[in-house]
Amino acid sequence: MDGKLFNQIKKYEPQMISFLQEMVKIPSYDTQGANALADFVAQKLTVLNYDSHLLGRGADYSVLYYPFTGKGKTLWLSAPLDTARPGTESDWKSPPFSGVIEDRKLFGRGSADCKATIAFYIYGFKALHEVYPNLKGQVVVAFDGGEHNGDFSGLKSILDEGIKADASLIGYPNDKEIFIGSRGYVRIKIAVYGKSAHTGSRKHLGINAITKAIPLLQQLANHQLKYHKNPLFPFGPKLTISIVNGGSAINVVPDRCEISLDIRTVPSQKSEEVVSEIRALIEEVKSKQTDFHYEFSLLGAEEPYLSDQNANIIQIFQKNAQETLNKKIPLSVCGPANDGNVLASKLKIPVICGFGCRFENLHGKDECVYLDDLIPTAYTYMKTVKDFLES
Repeated sequence: MDGKLFNQIKKYEPQMISFLQEMVKIPSYDTQGANALADFVAQKLTVLNYDSHLLGRGADYSVLYYPFTGKGKTLWLSAPLDTARPGTESDWKSPPFSGVIEDRKLFGRGSADCKATIAFYIYGFKALHEVYPNLKGQVVVAFDGGEHNGDFSGLKSILDEGIKADASLIGYPNDKEIFIGSRGYVRIKIAVYGKSAHTGSRKHLGINAITKAIPLLQQLANHQLKYHKNPLFPFGPKLTISIVNGGSAINVVPDRCEISLDIRTVPSQKSEEVVSEIRALIEEVKSKQTDFHYEFSLLGAEEPYLSDQNANIIQIFQKNAQETLNKKIPLSVCGPANDGNVLASKLKIPVICGFGCRFENLHGKDECVYLDDLIPTAYTYMKTVKDFLES
């Protein structure tokens, strides 16, 4: 262990915790709140003598800064500004934006995902620069908006600036595994059409769009997506019928039924192939019915990714994490898409998309982060930055 670096990071623990509390007190589950948090983080960077850049507008609004600007390799670190919604606030044992600390756990929406990461990045880099001011290479740190809705619009806006990197680390919370890949997604809306009529008519008028949609729903529910198995993705792909909407009034035959699909994909699947697979399924249903009319809309897609286990950044990070925590930490992948999908796809680089502090109730009531993990996690990241840039 690099004792000098660890102790320098440890010195900033009170500031990390205080800054984390302040961030949790800024609700950032919507665009207005995420923008306010971006401004607050940028102000903190200014106080710490960093030049920060505010990029994008609305949901894209993001913060970018460069802790190191030397020549050599470039490492990208990232963490989202926006959070999940708090849900029913009265269900929380403490208000979701209080930042209350109990038993060395800091409670609040976004405390673990990912405001703790923002805190240990900023103060970790301050410590790293104080111990190794002449570290070669460049570090890009992005705090992006528009992550939790799956658009990743803030990160894409930053990438539109033409910034490149050789590898990336994303501090999503998780201390049991190091995630080096994740599933992608394809989101589809299917509108099945009928013909409206009064339900009280003495004749069987109209065409019920909901009834027309039932065979399609059954086919979708039973459909097995085509893919090749991968030992790091044992859970495979997943098709979920997420939303079904139909009908306008109880006394009117429905003339429209909308079906929304959320499909999680693995590396052997391409988005366009999945789209073709679902289109073919719909056409098969259509061929067995009369008066079956539909509209197909692709709402969005992100490709899955899996980084090379032997990539330098992954080997360095795993070594440092295991030495710091004194335990074996396997490489794995996560189920949801995240910033890593975008970075891996756009930059064609290895990306670690998950290792951080322990937590409880991510996206649920009483979300909290373990404060005792801030320093070991910050050290793991900063030691990896140093080792990678010097490798």
